[in-house]
Amino acid sequence: MTKESAIPPDDKMIKERCDRHYDASPLPTMGSNHEKPRPKDDELQILLNLYDTAVSGWRTLTDVRFKLLALLPALSVLAWSQIIRDGVPEIGRSLIAVAGLAISIGLWIYDTRNDGLYNELISRARRIELELGVDTGMFRGRPKPSGFWIRHGVATGVIYGTVILGWVVLLVWSILGVLD
Repeated sequence: MTKESAIPPDDKMIKERCDRHYDASPLPTMGSNHEKPRPKDDELQILLNLYDTAVSGWRTLTDVRFKLLALLPALSVLAWSQIIRDGVPEIGRSLIAVAGLAISIGLWIYDTRNDGLYNELISRARRIELELGVDTGMFRGRPKPSGFWIRHGVATGVIYGTVILGWVVLLVWSILGVLD
């Protein structure tokens, strides 16, 4: 008999739940002060429509994030290699480095804001799943990260931090004449 099979089914389920997210936004999806009570079918349809909207928004933000995380580093490395290889004059390198740095910081800020919206959509979708009676769904009951480093924010921070550092190094090298 294995160690896991010795755990009673209820205890095993509780143990598995500890590694998943079940926290939902405290804000209700359906308002409690309707002028006229809606039939249950109408409420269900509203919840399903809101869920579709939350999932669609979540997918859009996920898609934007992955495109930015693929394009920004790739285009930055390409630009750095062209600038260094083609012998761009110091003032040109400096201006390009400042522009690349500003764009990278701007995209990092944009992604940070999207991260907040992304997390809110997950929370709202969890709430809708809760109100629909879903125990473990697409959002409610998702596995928790396996460690501190295995998180969206850490990964995006490493990528944006690396790109920003690359533009800072290029700018400093340009100003100091290292590339001449």
